[in-house]
Amino acid sequence: MKKPKTQKQQVKEHLKDGNSITPKEALERFGCFRLASIICRLRDGGMSIKTSLTKNSHGHSFAKYTIDNTVSETNWRGNYK
Repeated sequence: MKKPKTQKQQVKEHLKDGNSITPKEALERFGCFRLASIICRLRDGGMSIKTSLTKNSHGHSFAKYTIDNTVSETNWRGNYK
């Protein structure tokens, strides 16, 4: 039987597919309450992830994460592929 993917694996695949992710999206899609923690672990593993602060319609700021395309895969510490 195949093991279910971890939240970290799901977020990593989502980002690698060229998508951005916010804490709200992570909660809705993957049941992830602590997206910042997962992003930190992915960065520690060598992924280059960009953080952009965005505001919602009520003026509250939140983080939006994307792959940082300004860094080549060969410069990353971890195995991204």
